[in-house]
Order: sequence, then C-alpha cells, then structure tokens
Amino acid sequence: MPKTFSFLFLSLTLSMATPEDVLTESVKPTKTSSLNRIKDMDCPALLAKAKEEAYVLKNLAALYANRKCKDFRFDFKKLSELEKRIFKMRFDEVDDSRKAELKDTDTIASLQAQYKKEKRPEERFNLFKKLRQKYRSAGRINDSMKLIKSQHAELAKLIPKQLKAKKPLAVSYDIYVESTQIYSKALWNNNKIDQATKVIEQTINDISGKHSTYSLHYLLGKIQEDKFLFESAINNFDKAMADYKVAKDKKLPIDRSFDPSRAEWSKAWIQYRHFEPIKTAETLKHIADTSADATEVSRANFFLAKIYKKMQKEDEAKKVLEENIKNDFFSFYSLASYHELGKKIPPIESIKTTSTIKFDPDLSFMSKSDKDFFFALIENEEIEMVDLASLIFTKNNTDYLNTGIHLAEKLQFYMPLFVSFTRLNNEQKKELFVKHSRLLFPEVYTDKVNEMSQKTNVSTSLIYSIMKQESGFNPESRSHANAMGLMQVIPRLAKTLAKKYKIEDYKSEEDLFNPLVNIELGTYELRDQVNKQNGQLSFVASAYNAGPNALKRWRGREPIQDMFEFIENIPYDETRSYVKIIARNMLFYERLAAPDKEHVFPIEFIKITEE
Repeated sequence: MPKTFSFLFLSLTLSMATPEDVLTESVKPTKTSSLNRIKDMDCPALLAKAKEEAYVLKNLAALYANRKCKDFRFDFKKLSELEKRIFKMRFDEVDDSRKAELKDTDTIASLQAQYKKEKRPEERFNLFKKLRQKYRSAGRINDSMKLIKSQHAELAKLIPKQLKAKKPLAVSYDIYVESTQIYSKALWNNNKIDQATKVIEQTINDISGKHSTYSLHYLLGKIQEDKFLFESAINNFDKAMADYKVAKDKKLPIDRSFDPSRAEWSKAWIQYRHFEPIKTAETLKHIADTSADATEVSRANFFLAKIYKKMQKEDEAKKVLEENIKNDFFSFYSLASYHELGKKIPPIESIKTTSTIKFDPDLSFMSKSDKDFFFALIENEEIEMVDLASLIFTKNNTDYLNTGIHLAEKLQFYMPLFVSFTRLNNEQKKELFVKHSRLLFPEVYTDKVNEMSQKTNVSTSLIYSIMKQESGFNPESRSHANAMGLMQVIPRLAKTLAKKYKIEDYKSEEDLFNPLVNIELGTYELRDQVNKQNGQLSFVASAYNAGPNALKRWRGREPIQDMFEFIENIPYDETRSYVKIIARNMLFYERLAAPDKEHVFPIEFIKITEE
C-alpha cells in the first residue's frame, strides 16, 4: 500500500506575498541559535533556566533537565494542565498512564516479547500494530505478513465465541473490522485478490446484524472493481452507502475514515468506464449538486463534461467546464478544465478577490500569557508543541489561519496554514493566495534545490511540489513507514542512492533529517523515476508514492487511452490524490515563477507514453 505521510493529518498550503512581490524569495525566519534552544542546553544551563521564576518555559527546561541531568528530579505536580497537554507531545512521562512506556524503548525484540506475553485482546491488537510497523520500517515484509495473518486468525476464532457467550469477551467488533481491512489490503497488495475477497466476506458474514459493515462493503467493492467485477462492485458500493445511512440514522459510532461520497463516486466511475452515459450523467450530476466538498464537485463536473462530449453534447460540456473554472480556482480538475476547453490558464496577476478575511498579524485573539508561552515555544523551535498549541489557543478557523501565517513567516512551519486553507471557501482561498502566495507555495533551501535541479535536470517546481506534499516542508518529519525528512526518503533507499551517487554525507538514517542531504537523495530518486517513466510525471508521482511495482501492475491492466482516466483508475486513494496534488502544486509553482504570463496545464502529467 502507499507510503503514509508523516503528519497523520497531512494537508497542504503556505502563506504568500502580494502580487507585486510574487517573484521575491520566501521569508526566512531568524532562528534561535542552537546553543540557546532549551533542547540543546547542557545541564548547568537547563538547571539555571528551571530556577528562573520569571521564565515562561522554566518547567520545560526542568523536564529536559529531568532527562539529562543525573542528580536532578522534577516534581511533575508543578505542571499546569496546559503544560501537561502540550509538553506530553515530547515527554511521555508527563502522561501518568505512559510513564513506563517510553517510545524510544520500543524495539522489535521488546515488542515481540510484549506481544507474546499480552493476553488482553485490545492491548494485544495495539502491540500488533506497533510491531507490524516496526517490521515494515525494517524491510521485514515477510515477517509483517506472517504477523498480520496470525493476528487476524486469532480474532476470527474469538469472534464466534463472543457471539455465543453469555458474557461477551473483551473483543470489539471494531478491532475485527480493522484487522480485516489490514489483512485484506495486504493480500490485495500482493495480488492475492481471491483470498482478500474471502477474508472480507467471512468478516461480513460473522458480524452482519451485530455491527456496521459499510467500510468492508466499500473495500470489497474496490477490490472487485480492480478485478473488473463491476456489477458486484456497484452492488457493494450501494450496500456501503445504505449501511452507512442506517448507522447514522441510529446514531451509532461512525468510522470517520469512511466517506460515503467515495462509494458514490466509485459507482459513478464504473458507469463512466462502461459508457452508460445516462446513468453516469445522473450520478455525477447528483454528486456535483449535493457534495459539500469543492474538490469532489470539480471532479464530478469534469467527467460529466467528458460524458457530455461522448454523447455529442458539446454545448453542455462547455458550460459545465466553464462553471468549474468559475467556481474553483485551485483544484486539479478546475485547472484541467482549461485543458479540456483548449484554453490557457490566466496569469496569476489576473486573480481578483472580493473576500474580506480578517487578517490579524498581532494574534490579538490570544491572551498575553498564552502569547508569551506560544512565542517562547516558537523561539525554541519546539515544532510539535507549537503545532498543538496553535490548536489549543485558537477558537475558530480565522484564528487558526492567522496563527498559521505567523508560524509560516517566523518559523517556516506551514502545516497550520495548509490545514486552515483547506477549510476556506473559493473566494477566501483566492484572497489568501493573493496576499500570501509564497507562504502557500514556499521555496526553501533554494541554493541546494537549484544545484540539484541543474545536476539532474529535474525542475525546481517538481522538487518543491514533492517536498510540499511529502512533508509540508518540515525537515524533521517522519512517517509511519519510516520515510524521513523533507522529501520523505526511506533509509533503505537512501543507502542505495548514497552508494550509487557517491553521497558521502549520508552515513546513517538520522542524516535524512539534514535538509541538504535529504534534498540530494530525494532529487536523485526523482531523476531515476523520471528516466524510468520516460518523463511521464503521473507515472513518476505514482512510483514515488506507491512504489514502481504497484505502478507496473496498474499500467499493465489495460491500454491507456486517456491519462485523466488512468489517474482515476489508480486503486489506492492516497496515490490517486497524490498524483493530482503534485500536478496542481507544480503548476502553481510555475505560475508564480512567471506571474504575468499565461500557462498551460502541465502536459508532462497527461501525455501518453509507452514503457
């Protein structure tokens, strides 16, 4: 399956400059000297700070001293509730329930021992997920698969007993459903589609009438779609939507990872592929008319226009595409609508806005004490704590957006801005873009990026686009799949690339947190993929995200006649979105590089090439 992003929430965007300043370099904050950051202080300095009564982060200094200084013991009762919430992002011992469960002691051997010893089903399942991730990070794929299979077999034996027991066992159906999804996806990824189907069908049979099954029906439908069992797939998508509605009507707990609109789209897509024009148009129009998600509306309208064209309804197609452009200036399919119409994309300078966002650079919504605490965390570059504090200290998206702008400008930390941007309407997005484009699309470490672009002939716009989506420009990001740094390079691959390209600065995986090393390795990997895919960037993005083996399988399923259709045929939700976001990012970087010029949709993503 695709590599997961290091931010569990990964969202994208940055603050930008006014139109006349769009060619200026991104703002680079003045960072605290590493000698003055609390995390880098020696014991005497930490102890001095911990005793400094007027210092707002004295307890943070004491927590670091508690770890570093042999003869110092901190009284955790001194922490305020706010400090407990924020400091536990780094200090597990702040959380009473986790004092004995420090993250850095979880090795494969220790997890194996805990997993073998643990008898409580829910705790055992949590350990299973940790151990599985450790196996994957270490490249022990066979061990991971064996673990997944054995864990699911255990649960499959327990569930029937739970159904019959007078006093049910402490095994939740949620765990069984999650285990089924993990196991069936692993089988699916290994092309064992029949086995994956049987696993899901057995679970549905086991829990039907006892627990909601919409997520399983949806997954089964996607697997059947991949196997070209389209009638069965549509049947399961319908069941998923119906079961989800029942669960909502009964006010049952909802799996937030499931989006019913995805099931409706999947149904429409099968109808589209089989050229059932009337049914397709009806379903797509329903999505466009009812969805609250602007991106979903844009996608539905784009393919509705394509269906109209196939039905020889050129005027209707043109009208839908023009509406797409009018109502959404930002998404992949609104930009692709220019291509379908045979039009160029207007200059950045021509973007107008009538919105009135309340910009608040002084963050006046924060109290003085909150602001002092927040700014002290920024000075010390405590990124995770700053991220959490930005949520705690804001009451609405406008506050969060202003906090995001501040963090992007002062700390080069962009995630809050990216997240808040996604929550704005179209006019608000345009206004934020007009005022803060270079924060929404920043350029960091420009000397190194330009150097690697010249060495590899990979455009800077593509390098920045990958960086933006992979890490949100956080050089310290680390994914659950152990992809690391700005371009999310996996250590095993880094070792291979370092040897191949004689990169002497890469000596251990920790070097991937060095932006200069990471950019060098990541750009060489991009160049390798560009060469392998003959410059077809949708293939490059797919391979970078999901791996070349998955891409090869997708390319081999059927002849490619339309790259927009190929992208929508990608089975992995994450990779499908990833390709579109990279294309959109790259286009915006190129538009910002020449703000007074018209542009075309990047042909490198939609040209058809042979292997």
